[in-house]
Amino acid sequence: MASSLWYFRENQEDKSMVLKHHPDKRKAAGEQIGEGDNDYFTCITKAYEILCDPVKRRAFNSIDPTFDNSVPSKSEAKENFFEVFSPVFERNARWSNKKNVPKLGDMNSSFEEVDAFYSFWYNFDSWREFSYLDEEEKEKAECRDERRWIEKQNRAARALRKKEEMNRIRTLVDNAYSCDPRIKKFKEEEKAKKEAEKKAKVEAKRKEQEAKEKQRQAELEAARLAKEKEEEEVRQQALVAKKEKEIQKKAIKKERQKLRTTCKNWNYFSDNEADCVKMMEEVEKLCDRLELASLQCLNEALTSTTREGGKAAVVKQIEEINEQIRREKEEAEARMRQATKSSEKSTTGGGGGSKNWPEDDLQLLIKAVNLFPAGTNSRYFSGLVLKALLTIFN
Repeated sequence: MASSLWYFRENQEDKSMVLKHHPDKRKAAGEQIGEGDNDYFTCITKAYEILCDPVKRRAFNSIDPTFDNSVPSKSEAKENFFEVFSPVFERNARWSNKKNVPKLGDMNSSFEEVDAFYSFWYNFDSWREFSYLDEEEKEKAECRDERRWIEKQNRAARALRKKEEMNRIRTLVDNAYSCDPRIKKFKEEEKAKKEAEKKAKVEAKRKEQEAKEKQRQAELEAARLAKEKEEEEVRQQALVAKKEKEIQKKAIKKERQKLRTTCKNWNYFSDNEADCVKMMEEVEKLCDRLELASLQCLNEALTSTTREGGKAAVVKQIEEINEQIRREKEEAEARMRQATKSSEKSTTGGGGGSKNWPEDDLQLLIKAVNLFPAGTNSRYFSGLVLKALLTIFN
């Protein structure tokens, strides 16, 4: 209720003031009236209309004769950047549509603060407009077409002035950004950070390569040691086998010599020279054919028996060896006959190639085998002869 009374009272006062200072009232009172806009009442009325209309008021406020539109150059701020640019940004902040315009700050400002400052000004939203400077007033036009033409000319002029204003703001921000010592510091820090990261990556890669190489060398060393160990084991086994073989060879030689000596001491179990020679050949055959265990058993038997018992043991062993030799000969002859039959079949079926063995050649081959029977010292040579004959006749 009180506010309503105040509004009514204010309006009443305004109305009384208008009635008092109206040109008609003053003219009737004999006061001199100015012509056109020279009269103060006309000026007050026009100012009131502008201030009460938000659009006209913004257009009026955009034109400030006292406002400094100058932009500092890059050379002006080399030594005192903040003292030069800070007041310029502060006075231009009045044109911002957005509130809470960020400050330029100082050398202690963080990267986020500096980045927010330049992001704001590079995207500056200005409410400043230049319709108040229109050269033509469309209300003075005589027709609609003329009003449209005047409005078109005014819009073009406003757009040009707005573009010049935004270029001025952009030049201000560009000059500040290029001269800002914090930007240089941040770039150096970023460069140093990237170089450090690059060095860290190179160092990490180098360490990784070194670790791989070290692991590879360790694997190679382990493989070498394993190989050397294996070779050493094989060498030791070979030495043991050789030693055992030498021991066995010496033992066999010893047992053979013992058998020969025993048989010689007993005159080969006969008083007839021819029988002694024959027995001597049979004893040598035993020495060639018998293994170490058999020789040891035979020598033990000869040691613990009489001459007749020893002769019986030797004769029994000779008979076993001769039987073994006979079986080997029969098997060899059977293989030869089988090979001959196969050769004849291949010759007959193939119509050429290998020739049939004549009877004389077969007898010659049998004689060669009988001359160097299996189980004798010359059995290796007999094998060579057999191979040579087979090669010749095939």
